Amino acid sequence: MKPPIIVVTGAIGSGKSTVARILASAGGTMIDCDALAKRALDTEEVHRRLTAQFGTGILTRSGRLSPTRLGRAVFADEKKLRILNRIIRPYVKGLINDEVRRFRTEAVYIVLDAVLFFQYKFRFKVDLVVATKAPEDVRRRRLVTGRGISYEDAAMRIDRQRRMHRDWLRADIILRTDVPRAAMRRTARAVRDSFLRTHGLD
Repeated sequence: MKPPIIVVTGAIGSGKSTVARILASAGGTMIDCDALAKRALDTEEVHRRLTAQFGTGILTRSGRLSPTRLGRAVFADEKKLRILNRIIRPYVKGLINDEVRRFRTEAVYIVLDAVLFFQYKFRFKVDLVVATKAPEDVRRRRLVTGRGISYEDAAMRIDRQRRMHRDWLRADIILRTDVPRAAMRRTARAVRDSFLRTHGLD
């Protein structure tokens, strides 16, 4: 029997990864798609294509691709961002499919932490999609205080995701995170426990 799959998606700074960890905390296996995207950036083919497209300014002194420099080069330009996504998307999708296939033989259930879930088309069946939500000012403050990026950079990253908000509304559950932490954790655990009961895993 294949393990059921939960997807957690949502805007930057909305608490997506925190909620994903809570949902996976009852014996689930979490797949971090951001980490897989970074792994894709390290592949030789992606490195070559991105350098050819955006120049050597996206590299560190040692010649490795710098996600920070790459972000600065593309996030302020919608056209460049589309080019970046077009280059790396097939590699990220392949890595996600590989991870799901690998864990399906051993996982009790799988939690996919995936901001771009609705922008991909996967072959595997997803049983529940949870989208995290918080007001823009809350998310911006989290990015500035939690990740140490500038107010301007935080605002730009938030702005670049506006076109995805309609997709996130398609989730099965919208989970607000602009509430006291204890209340948010209780809600996330309730979602997790209900999911496990539904699939006979409680």
